[in-house]
Amino acid sequence: MSFFQKKINKNLCYVSPEDVREYLCDYQKIHNCTSVTLDNIRRILSSFYRWLEQEDFIIKGPMVRIHKIKSPVKIKPVLTDEEIELIRKTAAFSRRNFAIIDLLLSSGIRVSELHKLSRNTIDLENRTCIVYGKGAKQREVYFDVRTKVELENYLKFRRDKNKALFVTERKKLKNGSFSRLSVNLIEKILRDIGTRTEISNVQSSVRFGHQKFLC
Repeated sequence: MSFFQKKINKNLCYVSPEDVREYLCDYQKIHNCTSVTLDNIRRILSSFYRWLEQEDFIIKGPMVRIHKIKSPVKIKPVLTDEEIELIRKTAAFSRRNFAIIDLLLSSGIRVSELHKLSRNTIDLENRTCIVYGKGAKQREVYFDVRTKVELENYLKFRRDKNKALFVTERKKLKNGSFSRLSVNLIEKILRDIGTRTEISNVQSSVRFGHQKFLC
């Protein structure tokens, strides 16, 4: 806040919305920062002035009239039909990885959500699964027939009793059993597939390519 006060050059209790707008505009020009960074500064100033109001140092702060700074919307990567088939062909060397790729493509779920899936959250007959997202929010998602077949093929050859839907291919636990596939390992699988196929950012691409995959 000292930098802000020095730049504004007035008592912080008497700062106007125009002063804040001028400060943010000058800051962006000087530092050539992104809209995300600039909005973070706005949020810091808002928190500070909200505290001043709560402590009765001021009646109304200048940040009430300073709205959120919007960032440009990024276009999500979209896979071509050829790239989808190349990814699937590369993953086909492992029943588990093949099922992972098809489930991600078909359902559009996140890697973190896929990691939490257990056998009892999958309904192969109705081709649905229960997904637990952020804040433990639960929702039902659907997958296609091809994914159902790959999941059946994968589970048919599982010889462990782990409740997780996807497990390591090598025994990891002290009792000699397989462990639930971690988020890091799933991301590594996707990175490896990306390296072999020379397709960048496979993790984001498979999630946002699921609508095309279903057609």
